[in-house]
Amino acid sequence: MIHSKASNGIISGSGKSSEVALGDFIKGKIVGQKLRCQPTDRAQAVLKKMKRKGVEYLPVFQGGKLVGIVWDRDLLEGMVNQGPTQRIHKLMRKKPPVGGLKDSPKEAIQLMEKHGTACVTVVDNGKVAGIVTLADLAAEKSLSHEAGQAYHQLSRKGEKKESGYKVGMMVAGVLLGAGALLALKSRD
Repeated sequence: MIHSKASNGIISGSGKSSEVALGDFIKGKIVGQKLRCQPTDRAQAVLKKMKRKGVEYLPVFQGGKLVGIVWDRDLLEGMVNQGPTQRIHKLMRKKPPVGGLKDSPKEAIQLMEKHGTACVTVVDNGKVAGIVTLADLAAEKSLSHEAGQAYHQLSRKGEKKESGYKVGMMVAGVLLGAGALLALKSRD
């Protein structure tokens, strides 16, 4: 049986599963040592990189060590509230949940719920091998129910943040619209 270590979010134990393992979900993915960011990177630059590569989550490294993870939604919210030049270290989620290649996806889902994030960073011999998302797990027929429940749980946790996020996005839209109107008027 795999046990979750509460202090750092690491799945530890035998990692044996009769079904699929986390490593099965990262085959062919580019996230890991190749695609990452640093705490000093700026939000907008990281968001552009994520969109070019088609990823929602990106590991944050400092000196070769995993120190956090960023979610595109957190970057958007940070850019609205603090501007596009905001540094990643202020927006990243520190101590992300971590699992191994052979660890159970069901345990990973529980870890995601516990940490309030829809992904687990997968490591192999101390190096990041990839990121498994809740959507990756939901696509697996045997996990769709558990992943759906976890998504619902995470959505409910995010409802409190959502109202602030919506207000921030509305304010940003109004400011951008006002700026565009002023620019047009200055042409006249």
